[in-house]
Amino acid sequence: MKTTINLRIDEDLKTSLQELSDDYGVSLSDYIREILDNHLNDFTSEVESFDIVEDNELPVLHYPLPPFERTYEFTVLLAWLFYSHMQPEFHGNTNVLHALKVKVEKTINQSRFSKELQLELLKVLNDINRCLIEPNDHQKYFTFSRPGSPQSLNYYLLMNEIWRLEFEDHE
Repeated sequence: MKTTINLRIDEDLKTSLQELSDDYGVSLSDYIREILDNHLNDFTSEVESFDIVEDNELPVLHYPLPPFERTYEFTVLLAWLFYSHMQPEFHGNTNVLHALKVKVEKTINQSRFSKELQLELLKVLNDINRCLIEPNDHQKYFTFSRPGSPQSLNYYLLMNEIWRLEFEDHE
């Protein structure tokens, strides 16, 4: 049996979620339901312990945080990076760019990637910042996705780093 949950969020977050759900061709409710379902599926098998909170004696679950490279956020960023490689013209709005900027910053700061790849991701961050300050009537193209350019992202390094971490995780 399904039940209803009412949730208060910032208007910007709702707008970003609505745009993402539109991009996937699903309703906002279905999109959020999928996010919650994925989150629970990722973590319920990895519950470490229960603690009792002294104030109200309720059990609190403690989940180990996965490496950032295994999060939904990183998967979304990775999909966008490869989509941008095929389609460098940007047709979204600034809310989408801001959300992607946060994902790139988290990847740089929270991932286990090498310094070399972190520097490569700075190219993406700089390109997003450039698109954010360009006038809205200007046709926006990402330069990080153009092969042969000094500003282009080294996609081979990105894939090698992902495979390296996957291999290390299974050792």
